[in-house]
Amino acid sequence: MSRNQYYRGMIIVLLCLQTYFFDLVPGLNPALINYNSEFSKKLEIIVVLMLFLIFLVPTKTTKSNKAHIPGHFIVPIVVLLVGVVSISIYSSVVYQQSFIESISNGYGYLIPVAYIALIPFFKLESNVEWFYKWSTRFGLIYVSIQLIQGLVYKMNGIIFLSYTSFARISIDNASRFFEGAEFLTFIALFITIKPFLLKRQWSFLDIVLYIEIVLFHLFMSQGRMYLVIVLSVMVAALGFQIYRKLGKWTFLLLSPFIIFILLLAGGEVFDRLSFFSGDRANSFIARTYSVQYFFNHIFYNKWFGIGFPDPLQYDWLLRGMRGIDPGGGMMTAADVGALGSSAILGIVGIAFFIMIVLTFIHGVFKANSPIPIMIIFLFFLISCLTLSPLDIGRAWPMTLYLSLADAAWNLKFKRGSSNEDSYTSFSV
Repeated sequence: MSRNQYYRGMIIVLLCLQTYFFDLVPGLNPALINYNSEFSKKLEIIVVLMLFLIFLVPTKTTKSNKAHIPGHFIVPIVVLLVGVVSISIYSSVVYQQSFIESISNGYGYLIPVAYIALIPFFKLESNVEWFYKWSTRFGLIYVSIQLIQGLVYKMNGIIFLSYTSFARISIDNASRFFEGAEFLTFIALFITIKPFLLKRQWSFLDIVLYIEIVLFHLFMSQGRMYLVIVLSVMVAALGFQIYRKLGKWTFLLLSPFIIFILLLAGGEVFDRLSFFSGDRANSFIARTYSVQYFFNHIFYNKWFGIGFPDPLQYDWLLRGMRGIDPGGGMMTAADVGALGSSAILGIVGIAFFIMIVLTFIHGVFKANSPIPIMIIFLFFLISCLTLSPLDIGRAWPMTLYLSLADAAWNLKFKRGSSNEDSYTSFSV
């Protein structure tokens, strides 16, 4: 087998882990809860290490320019890697625990380092097209099964899929099916950038898959920010499509009307989803407490914030002290996006997010295909508000969309250059 085939095999394994093996095998996900769940990615980090082994295998070098194209996000990723190792060392001193315990508490922040190992893979147009084919197929199967499960549950309360105990608690308490939400949100992003990155219009099944993802977030995960992100990137993609059709000056003339319609629609979405009122107003209140709390802890240990203490012994620090801090015991860094990650990583987190933003801005002006980069950048910025890309469940999707941004930056896809996306011949 070639190195490229090994890469593809490992990516297929990661897709299986992201979709929790489709929840179809009885007892599988509960058995793997400590290794592969929304809150544990130990199997994922093992596969990431295997990707690095593939990356380190020497191959014949070529003199082509493509062989020397660097990954544009390497610097922030290396800063993150060095920072996480350094924070683990200092955490072991501050919290009187071993280095292994510290790195085990913060290993999720190492997942994006897989970006470096994936640089050779995403240098090939054929691999990007292959990845689109397989990720959307996995997404279509997964979300279809989840929607059927949701419909059955709403009708008679039966759960036939093998969910983890975390997911079952959420279903029992709030009727929320949230497993796989991060992966499906990434797939929605991939669909929106397809016409600009792969130079092929959306197929019929692309549209079906996108609609199913919207329905999943609307009725099953009930993740308001996920829904806002999915709709925002599609609005941006449609805006760029309209811009191409109408031309610059016609688009500018119509832009006030378009903005007015979007503001009305956005206000209606916020109102119907009860962002700041209704049954889930308590969630907004808890986040306001979390913002204040974690902002005050960015330099808790001088340069590295809270770091990686034992989550049981230092629950009072990671979630706030009950009876002392407003919202104490109910707060999590994952609820406040990039701010929460910065409260854990301190100056390392701040530097990472600033460098990622600057790299995206540079790519908008220098990339071969700037539109996909702008859409991915929008996805990243909205995520940073309450859904940090560095949270353990979103670290791998971030790794992938940074790789896709590299592909948009470096590669020049030819229109109709591949027939790998063979769902259907229908287009819009």
